[in-house]
Order: sequence, then structure tokens, then C-alpha cells
Amino acid sequence: MISLWSFSPDAGKNILLGAFTHSAEELLPFVSLDDESVQTYQSLGSNSRKIEFLGTRYLINLFFQRPIILAHESSGKPFLINAKEHISISHSNHYVAIYLTDEPNPGIDIELMPRPIHRILSRFLSPAEQNNLLPDYKKEHALLCWTMKEVMVKSLQNRHIDFLQELSIQAFNPIKDREARIIVTQTSETVERRVSFFQHENLWISYT
Repeated sequence: MISLWSFSPDAGKNILLGAFTHSAEELLPFVSLDDESVQTYQSLGSNSRKIEFLGTRYLINLFFQRPIILAHESSGKPFLINAKEHISISHSNHYVAIYLTDEPNPGIDIELMPRPIHRILSRFLSPAEQNNLLPDYKKEHALLCWTMKEVMVKSLQNRHIDFLQELSIQAFNPIKDREARIIVTQTSETVERRVSFFQHENLWISYT
């Protein structure tokens, strides 16, 4: 079974979310793959990895209503060969999300709640950031912060960024707000970025 949702938070920005609850073999007939993609698919070991692979391409082809070739740079950044839109991809459990935008360097991250990310707070949130978590909503708030920093990893194309030293989330309310400010400090440069977010069922969805 496939469940689909579409969100258009702003002009030129589209998020497609799919929940794929069947096997890869059941999904395969519904996805158009080129020869190289077929070889890649066959090389994947687990059913979950195959579902992520097929689900991503299913959503892309659904959006464009034609076969689109997805490729990756050496850094792992995804891009579309025969479409002008920029893309970012995320998955959590049986959910897959793609974010398509006219703007370069997008980032999206989804996380299914609950996830015990609060057990490793000190690895990705500074003491000041931890103090900003809502006491009665700490686990959910912390997981949202995790998605925001993952978004910045994708947008900045830097897998080695230091979550504690180089990314600082400013205080925000995850219940009332819809975006947060992040101070990015790399080498001698400091810039402010904004990450938008919303909750869909038990999923946090963050993007920039």
C-alpha cells in the first residue's frame, strides 16, 4: 500500500511524502528505472534500502509525470539530470520524502516520533541549546532540533560539520513557531540560516 501527501509551503517549493508499507518486489512494477538504476537496485541488500531507493524514484516520477533520472555527486548530493529543479531526499522508517525547489542547495530531513534521540543530547546540542528545550516537550523538541541540523548538513554539503561547535539553534517554540534561526560558524565566517518545519502525523519535517 502507498499513502501519499503533497505540501507546497511556498511558491517554487514542493514536498512529496510517501508511506510505503509493502515489499520492494511489490513496488518495483510501479517505478520506471533506467538500466543503471536497475543495476543499482539489484545491488542493494535489504528490503528497506530497496524501498527507499524505489520510493524516492516513485515520488520523483509522480511529481514530474515523466521518467526523471536521479544521480548523485561524489559528495553524495542528489541531483536531477533531466529536470531543472534542485532536490533533497530524506527517509525515516517506511516514509520517504523529496523536496523540490528552484533554489540551490536545498535540505530536508524527516524523523518519525518517538525516537530516543534525547539520550544523546550532549552529542548534538550545546548546554545553551538544551536549556532552550521545552520541559514538557523535551523529547519531541530535541528530535526536531536533530532534524534541523541534519537539514543544514545537506544544505551546506558538509558531512563533517560539527553539530556542537558550528551549528547553533537559537531559541524557538516548536508548538507555536514554524521556523528557527541557526547560526552557522565555519572557519572565520558566521552566517544566519533559517530552517522551516512542521509536523505531519507523527513525523517532524524540516527543510530549507
